[in-house]
Amino acid sequence: RRVGEQVAATGVALLVAVGSLAGLTAEVAASRGVEVTQVASATEALGALAGRLRAGDVVLDCGANAGLYVLTALRAGASKVIAIEPVPDNLECLRRNLSREIAEGKVVVVAKGVWDKEDFLEMNLDPNDATADSFAIRRNEGKLKLRLPVTTIDRVVAELNLPRVDYIKMDIEGAERQAVDGARD
Repeated sequence: RRVGEQVAATGVALLVAVGSLAGLTAEVAASRGVEVTQVASATEALGALAGRLRAGDVVLDCGANAGLYVLTALRAGASKVIAIEPVPDNLECLRRNLSREIAEGKVVVVAKGVWDKEDFLEMNLDPNDATADSFAIRRNEGKLKLRLPVTTIDRVVAELNLPRVDYIKMDIEGAERQAVDGARD
């Protein structure tokens, strides 16, 4: 798992996985008056997530994969986690791993990726590492691809009628800048 960056702003924190565009994402965040702090490992990133959350928080998990951060957020007291994940195999694992939490209404699964607009994009799949699938980074000479839907963070929040978002976690393999651009409201 990649290391993360933690970004905090007016009551909203953003955990962004370090990748080829992490510095650019931090630059975008800083241009919006957001404080940027780096963490040194995935374990530290999980600790940062748990350490920041308060009882009742609403969390967006962009790039939810199989649900590790979702469970961490719930254990830390989040009242609702929106698990955003576009890859069908990951969605199957996510829904299986969190079936009880989904049934209880604590987790909502959004079967899309996050980007700066509504669209369908080609996801580059890494057959050896499901955590490395990416809309932005080309791996394996682009041989394994799926065309998948993407949306904006603003649209997810509006469609789910969320009263607020307290924390956004991103681990989206190079698509962070586009996702941040789609989170203007």
